[in-house]
Amino acid sequence: MDPLDSPSLPLRVLSALNRALHHLLFRFKQLLGTAAQAAQRDQLRDLTEEARVLGSASAESINHVGAELREINKRLAKLEREIERIGNRLEEDGVGDARLEQHSEAPARSLSTD
Repeated sequence: MDPLDSPSLPLRVLSALNRALHHLLFRFKQLLGTAAQAAQRDQLRDLTEEARVLGSASAESINHVGAELREINKRLAKLEREIERIGNRLEEDGVGDARLEQHSEAPARSLSTD
């Protein structure tokens, strides 16, 4: 048997250990990758849930603000009608009324209780 044809026993053992080590490292990397993917899926699931909750809260807030704005618009419309009614009454009663146009030279009285 020619020593060049077959490697020595220590070389074969080292080669086998090298292959086994590479295989173990490969499996370890696969395991780490799987664990990282699972962690990312959990984070993504959490973010998705948070986005759903925030979206729901946002829709509820928009509905609330919309209802408040409708109520304010109703009050404004009522005030506008009241102002218009008062204006019409003043026109009917005569804006040119001498009592309304009288100017007093007297200084305004203070309403405070000094």
